[in-house]
Amino acid sequence: TWRGIRKAYLYLENVDRVPDMSETEKTIRKGEAQMIIACQYHELLRHFGGVPLLYSSVDTSNSLDIDFSRKTFEQTVEFIINLCSDAAKKLPWRVAAVDDGRFTAAAALGLKIRVLLLAASPLFNDDEPYCTEPPQDAVTNHQVWYGAYKPELWDQCLQACVDFFTELQSRGYYELTQATEATAKG
Repeated sequence: TWRGIRKAYLYLENVDRVPDMSETEKTIRKGEAQMIIACQYHELLRHFGGVPLLYSSVDTSNSLDIDFSRKTFEQTVEFIINLCSDAAKKLPWRVAAVDDGRFTAAAALGLKIRVLLLAASPLFNDDEPYCTEPPQDAVTNHQVWYGAYKPELWDQCLQACVDFFTELQSRGYYELTQATEATAKG
């Protein structure tokens, strides 16, 4: 996970130096790198809650200047949501067949919804933490839950869904490749 995050940041830090790449392609690829980071953090969030947040690549020469402390669950959710929102602005809604499998704006908005749904769920958004066995440093520090029930998290999730479907209506659906001839029955 951390290796993938570091490589995506290295890409973001260096792609502008590529001489034979258009600005449009650089922007799209930056959005894809942001999505790689967001996906990796989503997995960390699911399993660990709040984690250290990195804003650049890490190497031995600058690692002492970076805050490696574990952040709250809420800070980690906001970090991922912001990555997804920014990436959605850079990515196309759909891609050509040659780019099948690449991240799209739809994927960015979809991941944002998934993170908000996870955050609003009773596992993390409740008046009581899901685990009360000591030691409870992560519970006390709000690294594995919000610390209280926040109904507005459901509203944020709903708004992200509305935003997604609004974009879907304006930009259109994906189409499956249609057969051009009859296939043999087996």
